[in-house]
Amino acid sequence: MKTSAPMVCGQGPRINWRSVKPFKTTRSKDLQLHHLPTDVLRGILSRLTMKEAVRMSILSRRWSRLWKCYPKLVFTRATMRRSNATTGPAKPLRTRFIRGINSIQRQLKSSNLNKFVVKFALRKRHTPHIDRWINFCASSMAKHVVLDLCPGPKGSTDTDDKYSFPLHLLDTSGGSCVKSLSLGFVYLPLPPDHRGFANLKKLSLEIVHVTGDLGCLLPKCAVLEWLSLTRCRLDELSIGKELSRLHCLQVKYCMLQKLHVRAPNLTMFAIAGRVIPILLGESVKISEATVDLVTSSDCFNYVFTDLVDALSHVPSLSIGFRIETKVINFVKSRTMLTNLRHLVLKIDIVGPPEVTGGILRLAYLLELAPALEE
Repeated sequence: MKTSAPMVCGQGPRINWRSVKPFKTTRSKDLQLHHLPTDVLRGILSRLTMKEAVRMSILSRRWSRLWKCYPKLVFTRATMRRSNATTGPAKPLRTRFIRGINSIQRQLKSSNLNKFVVKFALRKRHTPHIDRWINFCASSMAKHVVLDLCPGPKGSTDTDDKYSFPLHLLDTSGGSCVKSLSLGFVYLPLPPDHRGFANLKKLSLEIVHVTGDLGCLLPKCAVLEWLSLTRCRLDELSIGKELSRLHCLQVKYCMLQKLHVRAPNLTMFAIAGRVIPILLGESVKISEATVDLVTSSDCFNYVFTDLVDALSHVPSLSIGFRIETKVINFVKSRTMLTNLRHLVLKIDIVGPPEVTGGILRLAYLLELAPALEE
């Protein structure tokens, strides 16, 4: 006769744990990375560096297919550096760099390319290779293009050996996809019939020799928001039509004779170089302006007449200029800096130290900026 386990008040029957058989669980196969949907894998791949993405491509055929649509191509000394363990005679660095880009480009498909960056000191003799890369950008509808061929500290700066950037290659359906374009140490011939870039928001030129009228091209870039020119060669920047979307303008050490820009929504302005006429139109929204004048003579009158007229609405202003201790002439401005709250002066004072008349002219600021706080 079987007897039930003794009962304890408030509890169930006692269990003999030694007689309980272990519970068997059925484990499903571990989830592998390659089981994820293709869109998820593409998102993962896009967050890897190019070197990491190349390594992933050798894991399987699926990763190899995904690599062919990698959206960020960045070719620099760092990304193209090879290991020290090489076989055979070492090729020149520039030759290895070019062959490396060509090899990777052959593996890829023309698809939606987000970024294409080349930063290396290449020259005119490398035109066939660079043209092929720019064609690839156009056919891949690249959104962000950087071609920085600036020489290193010890490199040649021979301007006659510059690569001529073929802007017409981007004047296609692919050109309308470009959102940012950055060029360094190139010739930039501007065709008069260029249709512009419908989606270009950022344009940066450094050590670029511009031939043609940049003032005609920029109005055709209707959504341009950021423009930077550094050590560029162009006679003048005069834009008759309004750049209504431009917010940031930087012009540094360019060989300009005149700067005339109509940008009513401009908020940040920076200029460095010699004294030139500056006309910014009705740019009353500028909140910050930086001016660095490189001259060998006193330019106090220019700063407190022409410059004050151009930047009369700015609340924050930084100016670097030279004055002499000896006063030659003193011209007062008719324009007041009524909105100026913050002012930084970087002054190079030259002349006999016992003469102070030129320095005392700075007190004139108190009249021009009655609301100055610091």
